[in-house]
Amino acid sequence: MRIFFLLIFYFSLGSFYAQNITIITYNVQTNEPLMSSAEKAENPSIVDIFQGVETALNTLEFKLQVKNNKSKFTLQDIMQIDERSSKIAKGLVDDSQYFRDGQKSIVKRFAYEKSYLVKYNLIKKWDISNDTKTINSNLCYKATTTKFVESKDKIREIPVLAWFCPKIPLPFGPKQYGDLPGLILELSEGRITFLATKIELNQKDENDFFPNFGKDKIYSEEEFTLIARENTRKIQGNRGF
Repeated sequence: MRIFFLLIFYFSLGSFYAQNITIITYNVQTNEPLMSSAEKAENPSIVDIFQGVETALNTLEFKLQVKNNKSKFTLQDIMQIDERSSKIAKGLVDDSQYFRDGQKSIVKRFAYEKSYLVKYNLIKKWDISNDTKTINSNLCYKATTTKFVESKDKIREIPVLAWFCPKIPLPFGPKQYGDLPGLILELSEGRITFLATKIELNQKDENDFFPNFGKDKIYSEEEFTLIARENTRKIQGNRGF
């Protein structure tokens, strides 16, 4: 897919940290099939469920908004034809809303028809290599890390690959990823890739994009995990599992 960037003026550190905001649009791609041949053979009953999910994934659009040392990463509302496939696709990429204010990071997670503000840890440990890749005439460098996810009482390791551009001096990226010496233009997390398709500089912040959480309850990751487990048990109990 050809990528078009809207560059309003020459990149400079002063430009990025002006009073207005920078908006980066990311589209979603799959870098490998969502189900391997072995997984399809092992779980034939769910193959049909994933029909149309990859198509739905390719329609998803995220926006990263940056102003000074604050950022917000959110999924945009786009009309979907297949509601079921869209719901699965959003769950695969994580439709949580990520907020960062300096080193303070909060994610709004949605679970069981409720939303929770959860404090999360930024991904900071990167291995940066000399490998380069050009994304729409922007020279990018390769960085890798590993994401650890608890799943069914086990810890899964998910490989993460980022291509960041030092020419764009913003230490931000999709979701909880950042703290690299340049904006992340492409991020692969497991089978899902976020690809920057547009950058808009010096946009007016008419609605104050960053929320004021005030006295809202903010949970730790451990507290939210316990809440999610308890809600799952209640639902399974109500269904007779």
